[in-house]
Amino acid sequence: MRLDAQSIKLLLVITPGFGRVIGDEEDAFLAEMGPDLSAEKIHGEWIGLIKTTARGSTAIGDALDVLSQRLDFRRLRFDDLFNHLVGTGQRVQVLYITGQWLDVDDLEDLARAQAF
Repeated sequence: MRLDAQSIKLLLVITPGFGRVIGDEEDAFLAEMGPDLSAEKIHGEWIGLIKTTARGSTAIGDALDVLSQRLDFRRLRFDDLFNHLVGTGQRVQVLYITGQWLDVDDLEDLARAQAF
């Protein structure tokens, strides 16, 4: 997928299971993201990969400037950033991937992944 340099696109790569998305897989946009969503709102899990245009990067920088004024800034997560962007009208496009992905968060996950 090519991002137009004039757009303000942010592209999140998501594997099914975490976050709520508006649209179908060809034209999907983030509606909400976070660990406290109900199961019926979850459509995928962000794998930690984002691609932006130059304007998209600027939008992220501007959002971080705003969020950095919050007292809890050091405890914020990426979902807070993306929810802020969506809340200010930024469209965050989602690209679904499938395949042999494993979520490795700790040593137990790593041990399971090595046996995969």
